[in-house]
Amino acid sequence: VYSSEGMILVNAILLSTVSIICVCEITIFSHRFRTVLKTLGAINQVSTESQVKRIVWITLTGNLFFFTRAFLETIFAFMLVIYWSRTGTVAEVFSHSLWDSYMLLKHWSEVAILCLMLYILQSRFTTNA
Repeated sequence: VYSSEGMILVNAILLSTVSIICVCEITIFSHRFRTVLKTLGAINQVSTESQVKRIVWITLTGNLFFFTRAFLETIFAFMLVIYWSRTGTVAEVFSHSLWDSYMLLKHWSEVAILCLMLYILQSRFTTNA
């Protein structure tokens, strides 16, 4: 039987799981990409240090965002399960003071990651060589 409360719980668990997977995949892909970039730089005898720094910063901010998202969604899922086990419904969660904090953190973290990525992509990473 479909219920919106059940779907909210499934959504929280799914977002948490996908966020953790994204952290792992971003880290793996970033390492591979940096290795290829350094190899191409060595072959062409060109410094790729600024590109590598940019990739590291993008990796760090992406991982921070997805780790924060996974943490928030996990806490939210646990809150839903606790409220559901106590009352048989999760309606109380939406009137709890932590709901506002959860929504603010969730949406402002999205704004922050967009701003950080824009800054990183527009910044010049120079080397001191």
